[in-house]
Amino acid sequence: MPRKNSKQARFDRMTQRQQHRYKKQKYFAKKHDGKNWTDRMFKNLNNTEADES
Repeated sequence: MPRKNSKQARFDRMTQRQQHRYKKQKYFAKKHDGKNWTDRMFKNLNNTEADES
């Protein structure tokens, strides 16, 4: 059982399978957000370069 002060504490009542699915969904969400952030940054960068020329 994880320590209560860790982020793992919410897994106390989940089965192993549920824990893996939950972690997988969280990881994908973080990864997806990161891609959106970089896409927006490059889009803004490209727009500013087009305006200058």
